[in-house]
Amino acid sequence: MTNDITLAQTLDGATLDSFLLYLEDMPNTAKTYKSCIKRFKLWLKDQPDAQQPTTNTVRRYKEDLTKRGYKPNTVHLYMVAIKQWFKWLESIGKYPNIAQYVKSGKVNRKSPKSYFEAAQVKEILDQIDQTT
Repeated sequence: MTNDITLAQTLDGATLDSFLLYLEDMPNTAKTYKSCIKRFKLWLKDQPDAQQPTTNTVRRYKEDLTKRGYKPNTVHLYMVAIKQWFKWLESIGKYPNIAQYVKSGKVNRKSPKSYFEAAQVKEILDQIDQTT
């Protein structure tokens, strides 16, 4: 598949709506992906290769998100959405999957919640009045 068709032609609302329809069984995912793709489209407008973006364009977007202070989990989410979109665009013959070889980024798998250590739990339980 060549890049003869510009991404601007592919970015029309009908194509994005078709992608979201493809995700109809996952409404929360569709809503999140829509938001991520719209932000990418806005960013892309100011890029020199906006009409024919490449893998390097997607990499620059990822770098820009990081430079703007987005947390790694957020960058990962944006990249997953963009990668799925380009994968879908290629599957329907609209645009090559230029995001295929861009890594989504590292994700912090640790829960941000802080839990009590075993010793702290024991100390709390030991303070309970058990005479009644």
